Amino acid sequence: MKVKWKVDPKETGRYASFFKRNWPSAYYADGQYCAGIVCADDYSPHRARTGQHEPLKLTIRDYSKPELTNVTAKARYATLEEAKAALLPILEKHPHLIPKATS
Repeated sequence: MKVKWKVDPKETGRYASFFKRNWPSAYYADGQYCAGIVCADDYSPHRARTGQHEPLKLTIRDYSKPELTNVTAKARYATLEEAKAALLPILEKHPHLIPKATS
């Protein structure tokens, strides 16, 4: 199974300083939302590279329920690479989280 990680583009313009940039999100090959990384600090490439941020949480969309629901992994991650690497093992262990069309 493949997922693609994307980062929202940086806000530009007059009121850009009022927006908080989100951490990367993962999408399945068909474009459906898979998971996202959540942190108390807003995303910046510098923070992600140096690790100068609060612990990261991984939230995964649960497609086994009819309503939109996310589940949060128990573990907290110190680096962006750790959080990204944790996604596929979690999906393999809990295949009910994957949408039927993708699996």
